[in-house]
Amino acid sequence: MYSGAAVDDSAEAGGDLIERARAKLAEKRCDVIAANDVAAAGLGFGSARNALTLVFRDGRVVPLAAAPKDTLAEALWAALVPVITAADAGQEAGGTAGLGAP
Repeated sequence: MYSGAAVDDSAEAGGDLIERARAKLAEKRCDVIAANDVAAAGLGFGSARNALTLVFRDGRVVPLAAAPKDTLAEALWAALVPVITAADAGQEAGGTAGLGAP
């Protein structure tokens, strides 16, 4: 049985980005969804910059402001390390700390 952290993405074109990410979070049984608005001008596909909104299973919403993609990747990892660490600790203890675990 899987007990690690489950992270997925949600590329959306307009609309309520956070609500769509919450729906995918529940549907995919993830711990975190990294959502981005692919319709945002100057960001995402074909651009060196992007922005993300992290939606956590515990209800937290953490916006990561527009930045160069390598800077954004560093911010994303910094936000995910505690989730991954907690899931790993639960797995080592024989638990199911990964909230996406069946």
